[in-house]
Amino acid sequence: MIESVLVWNIHGLRTSRIRLKQLVNKWKVHIVVILEPFAREDKLPGLAIYLGFQSYCSNEVVGKKVWLLWQDVFEVDIIDMSDQFLTSCFRVADQKLVLTFVYAKCTYQERKDLWQALECHDGDLPWLVAGDFNIICNDGELIGGNPRALVAMEEFNQSLNSCGFLELPVKGRRLSWCNGQSGCARSWAHLDHVVMNTRFLRGYPSVSMEYVNWKISDHCPMIIRGSMMEDRYGLVPFKFQNMWTIHASFQECVAAVWREPVEGNGL
Repeated sequence: MIESVLVWNIHGLRTSRIRLKQLVNKWKVHIVVILEPFAREDKLPGLAIYLGFQSYCSNEVVGKKVWLLWQDVFEVDIIDMSDQFLTSCFRVADQKLVLTFVYAKCTYQERKDLWQALECHDGDLPWLVAGDFNIICNDGELIGGNPRALVAMEEFNQSLNSCGFLELPVKGRRLSWCNGQSGCARSWAHLDHVVMNTRFLRGYPSVSMEYVNWKISDHCPMIIRGSMMEDRYGLVPFKFQNMWTIHASFQECVAAVWREPVEGNGL
C-alpha cells in the first residue's frame, strides 16, 4: 500500500524544487511530505502539478510547517493536526492505515504538546509516525556539538514507550542532520525518525527506511518503502527484527517465555 514515501525537512522550497522532483521520479514516490517549506500555501497547488500529484493538504491553519501530497490511488481523511504534526487515514480498497508526519519544536518544553497528542491517539489501526522530531534518543545519536538535555531525551523515550512504538532501523547512514559548520564546530545528529506500532509492523513486515544524500537542506530526505503482507502458503522462515530489542517490554517478554515449560526437543 505504501510503496514509497518521501519525507524531507527541506528548509526552504525555493532552492530545492528540482532536487525534490528528481527524488520523486527516482524512487517512484506515492506520498510526499515537505517540512519547513518556507513558502505560502498558495504555492502548494502549483507544486503538486510540478511533481505530478493530484491531491494535497497542509497544516496551514495552525502551523504552516507540514505539506502533504499524495497520488489519487489513496482515499485520505485528515484526522488531526497541530503546529507540530499532521495525521491522516489512508485507504486503498479495504486496507486502512494511519500516517502522522511530524515537525517538532526546537525546545523540549514545546515538544511536550506533541508527545501528549501522540499518546492520546487511538492506535487501533496500523500507525506510522515520521518526520523531524528535533531530538535524539540517546547520546549515541549525536557526534560533535553540545550534549542534548537528558530530560528531553527521557521525555521522548517515555512517549515512544507510552505509544508502544518501535523505531524503524535505518539502512545505511544513520545520522540525518548536519549543522553545516566546519572543523571542530561541525556536528551530526539523528533527528529524523520513523516509528510505528506493532499493528503496522505485522501488516508491513518488509518496511524499510533510508536517508538519501542531501545537497541543499541541513536534513537528509527520508525514503520509506514497504508493501502490505501478502497471503502465503506453507512454512515461512522466522526472521528476527533487531528493533524488537528496544521495546520497553522486550526483556520481560523474553523472560516470561523462557519460564514456560517445554515438552519434546528441538529436532
